[in-house]
Amino acid sequence: MLLLRTRASVKVGQIHRYVVTYVPAHDNVLPLPESLHLRVRNTELFPLRAAYLNGPFILYVHVKPEHYDPFVSVSNPNDFPVFESQMKAAQSFDTELKMDPHRKSHTWTVDIVSQILFSTSAQVSFELSVGRDRDSCSLQAENGIYSGSIMVDHQDTMDLWNSPKPHPEKDVHLVIVSHGLHSNTGTDMLFLKEQIDKAAQKTGENIIVRGYFDNVCKTERGVKFLGKRMAQYIVTSLREPNIKKISFIGHSLGGLVMTYAIAYIHVHYPDFFENIEPINFVALATPFLGLSNENPLYVKFALDFGFVGKTGQDLGLTWKPSSPFSSNVVSRPLLRILPTGPAAEILRRFHRRTVYANAVNDGIVPLRTSALLYLDWRGLSKAERARKGESVETPSDSAINISDETTRNDASTGEISDASGVPSTKVQQHNANSSIVTEGLRPFQYALGLLRPQALKRRQSKIYDRSQVLNEVDNSEKEDNARESAQPPPKTSVLVSATSVLIPPQPSNEFILNSDSRPKTIFHDRIYRPQDLPPRHYETKSGSSLQGTDVETGKIDKARVEEKIARAWHDDMSWRKVLVQLEPDAHNNIIVRRTFANAYGWPVVDHLVMNHFLNPYRMDDSTPKVDDFTSSQYSDGEVAHIMDKNNAIINNVSRDDIINSGDSAFSVDSTLWNLSAFVVTDDEDENEAENEDNGVIFDTGDGNETSIQNTMDGLATYIAEWSPLRLYNDTINNFSSKEKN
Repeated sequence: MLLLRTRASVKVGQIHRYVVTYVPAHDNVLPLPESLHLRVRNTELFPLRAAYLNGPFILYVHVKPEHYDPFVSVSNPNDFPVFESQMKAAQSFDTELKMDPHRKSHTWTVDIVSQILFSTSAQVSFELSVGRDRDSCSLQAENGIYSGSIMVDHQDTMDLWNSPKPHPEKDVHLVIVSHGLHSNTGTDMLFLKEQIDKAAQKTGENIIVRGYFDNVCKTERGVKFLGKRMAQYIVTSLREPNIKKISFIGHSLGGLVMTYAIAYIHVHYPDFFENIEPINFVALATPFLGLSNENPLYVKFALDFGFVGKTGQDLGLTWKPSSPFSSNVVSRPLLRILPTGPAAEILRRFHRRTVYANAVNDGIVPLRTSALLYLDWRGLSKAERARKGESVETPSDSAINISDETTRNDASTGEISDASGVPSTKVQQHNANSSIVTEGLRPFQYALGLLRPQALKRRQSKIYDRSQVLNEVDNSEKEDNARESAQPPPKTSVLVSATSVLIPPQPSNEFILNSDSRPKTIFHDRIYRPQDLPPRHYETKSGSSLQGTDVETGKIDKARVEEKIARAWHDDMSWRKVLVQLEPDAHNNIIVRRTFANAYGWPVVDHLVMNHFLNPYRMDDSTPKVDDFTSSQYSDGEVAHIMDKNNAIINNVSRDDIINSGDSAFSVDSTLWNLSAFVVTDDEDENEAENEDNGVIFDTGDGNETSIQNTMDGLATYIAEWSPLRLYNDTINNFSSKEKN
C-alpha cells in the first residue's frame, strides 16, 4: 500500500527536506507493518549522466531517524542513518525505514539536495514515495498522502535559511556565512548553520545565521565583485535596528570575499561597525596568500590566463607591469592590498580571529596559505609526541588547551606520525596505497611536479625556516632548534585532490555510528601573536643575506610577496590557528558540504561552534588593539587634520576622479590608516566587474603606498594584463623603479 507520493525539482544550491512521521495507532490497515519502505528516484533521462558541465544532474539523499545525533554514539539499529551521495539520472535510492516497537510514533528526516555546480538554469527532478512495502513504492499515483497515519512537514531552501529569530524582542547576533569557488550558501553551508542554531538554543543567545545567495555561479568574477555584492546585501537587506553583534564565517574563497565585504562596508558605511559590534571572524581553508607558490607552475599559468576567471588571477597574485599606456603605474594583486587597508582596521576590533587549515589531503588550498604562513613547524612533531605520552617541554603560554569536546577521539588507535609531526590514520594510508586512479596518475604527477617552483629541497626548506615562529625556550632547546630544520607536512597535488573531489572516499558506518572510534582531527591549536613572528630577512646589494628588524642603507627586504602578505595579516593582530587532518576530500570535508558524505569534518564544525558560540574563547589580553586613532603620538588637532585629509582622498576616489601619482593629495599618513584610499565605487557596472582591476599602487615618495582603483582604458589594460613580461616580476619591478626615478 502506498502511503505518500510527491514530486519536485531542485536547482543549484537548493534542498527539499521532508520530515515524515508515522503513527501506527492511526493506521487502520492490519496487520501493522514492522517497517516502511522509502524510494527516491532521480527522474531525469539516462543520457543526462554525461552532461556533467551543465549539471551534474546528480542528487544527494540522506535519511536520518529522529533520535540520531552525529556527536553521540548510537547502538539502536532503528536509529541508523543511510545516505546516497551520487544518485545519477534515472537511478533510484531504496531503503527500509525501521521502527522501534516500543515507540508510539516514528519520525525520519529526508534531505534531497542538488549537486548542480555550474548552471543556474539546470534542474533535477525527483519523486519520493513511502509505502508499507517495496513494491507499493513503484505504483503510479498522483502527489498526495494516502493514509491518515502519515504526516509530512515539507521545507525548501528558503524555509530552512529564513528561520525566525528565537527571541524577537532581544538584541540580535547576526552570523554571516560565505561559500567558496563553485559553491553555494543554500546547501553547502547548511550543516554549519544548523549546528550554530542548536548552540543558540542551548545558550539562549538570540542568533540568526544568514548568507548571500546571489553569488552562486558567479564565483569566477573576482573577490572584488563578490565582496561588494555581499556587503551591499548585508547593509541593505539584513541590517536592522536590533542587530547589535555580527560574526563572519567563510569557507575557502568565501574567507576573502567576506574580508573584502568588511572593507567595503567600513569605507562606504562608516557607522556600521560603530553601531554593530564585530565578534567572530572565522576562515576555513581560505587562501589568504593566494595559490601561486602552493601549486605547480602550470597551475599558475592556468590561473593567470583566466582558467577560473578574474578570481583565478586574484588567487594567482597576478601582477601587471607598467606601460606607456598606464603612466608607469604598476597594479598589485588584491590580496597584497587587502590586509593593509580598512579591512585590517576592522579586523582588529573582532573579539576572536580564527583560521582553520587542512594540513594534509587538500591540494586546492594547502596549509601555508590557509594558516597565514607563520607556524611553529618544529613544534608540530613535539606536540604529536606529547599527545602520545612522550616527555617533551612544556608548551608556550599561548597554546590553547583543547577541551574534552575536541579531544574525545583520542582513544583511537593505529595512528602514526611522519617527519612533519602530522598524524595519519590507517584509513589515510589505505586510501593512499589502494587507490588505482591515484596510482595510475603518479608518474604524470611526478613529471608535472618537477615544474614546481619549490620542488628543490633547498628552496622548500628555506621558506619553512623563514616562517618558523619564535619560541621562549632555554639555551639547550635553542641549540637543538638550530640543528633541526623545519619539516614541512606532506603536500597534496592538485591532481590527487581533484580525484578525491570527483570520487570522494565515504566515511565508514563505524565512523558515523560510533563517535569514540573517530580519529583525532585537530592536532594543533594555538594563538599566534605579532611578537611571535621571526625577524625580517634582508639582503645587501652584494647579495649576502642578513636578518634583523632594522632596515639600514643598502639593505633590501627579500621576502616574497606571500611573506609580505602574511606579515601584513599579523600586523597588530593575533590569530588562533587550528590545524586539522582530514581524509580526502579535505577541502569539502572541513565545512561538511554534505552531512554524511563529508562527515569526516564533523569534529571541525563541532570545534568551531564550541569555541565561538557555546563556550567562546578569549584572545590574550596583551593582544594589541587599534580601536582608537587618538594616539599619544599625535595631538587632537593633528589627528583631526590627518583624518580629514584621508577622508577627502576617499571622497575623491569614490567619485572616480583621476588623480595623478604626483598629486600632493596622496600624501597619506599610513601610520593611522594604512592604504586609506582602498575603496570601491558604488556605480560600477556589474557586467564589467569581472574585467576591472583590483587596485593601483602609487609610490608617494616617502615610503608610503596608496591604492586607488584602476583608471586605464581598455586597450592599455589588455596590453598590460597579457604582457609576457609579467612572468618576470623581479625584472619588471626593477624596471618600474628605474622609470619612476
